[in-house]
Amino acid sequence: MVEPDENSIRDVLPVRVVAWELTRACNLACFYCRASAGNFDPMETSAADAMSTLDEIARLGRPLLILTGGEPLLREDLFRVTEKAVGMGFPVAVASNGTLISAEAASRLSDCGVHRVSVSLDFPEARAHDRVRGEGSFEAAMAGIANLVRAGVALQVNMTVT
Repeated sequence: MVEPDENSIRDVLPVRVVAWELTRACNLACFYCRASAGNFDPMETSAADAMSTLDEIARLGRPLLILTGGEPLLREDLFRVTEKAVGMGFPVAVASNGTLISAEAASRLSDCGVHRVSVSLDFPEARAHDRVRGEGSFEAAMAGIANLVRAGVALQVNMTVT
């Protein structure tokens, strides 16, 4: 049997999207969380390993790279990972609950060259959304959305149907 080389695999089975869960840490406690997010896990990928992981992903081509979690903004090296990925030619999206997107964070995401940020809103009003995600999460997510819009970052709103 002939082993395919790296280039032929990329040509035959192109990877179009990689969703990378950078952290399990999250500032919310959504009852349906598929990621079992919560506290920072000391076994998570180190900053150095995250950078080398980008090199490994690059061997697959330049798929859309979605940085997610938990809440990726809790990861201290998010902006360094993002800058390196964009510099390597990846289109980068960030999937967030929106509550930590301050004006400064939105500006930094824009400066890093983030392609798009998705923010999760499960209901169009605070009472139901907060019941699922936590008290005050709707208003905080709406403030994050406003900060992204002001910073000129492309926005996508996601919802989880349960």
